Amino acid sequence: AVDLAGIKDWGILVPSTFDGTQISFQTSDTLGGTYADIYDVTNTKIVQTIGTSRFIDVYGELKPIRFLKIVCLTAQTTTDTIFQIIGKS
Repeated sequence: AVDLAGIKDWGILVPSTFDGTQISFQTSDTLGGTYADIYDVTNTKIVQTIGTSRFIDVYGELKPIRFLKIVCLTAQTTTDTIFQIIGKS
């Protein structure tokens, strides 16, 4: 989980070691809290299709989230995947 306090605009740098095609997101009211899936205004779970070795902008619904987890929707067969969140305050 990551605390995005003070970050206004951000995206995700996907590493070359990621061997899936989609991620989803979870949030909580505290960093160490219980995380729940994030849904948009149409009650659809937010899922983003991604590729490796690229920077992706995230959906607008995610911009105000403070405590965030990225969930890989495909089991990783390589080492643990570490995503970098890049943003500006």
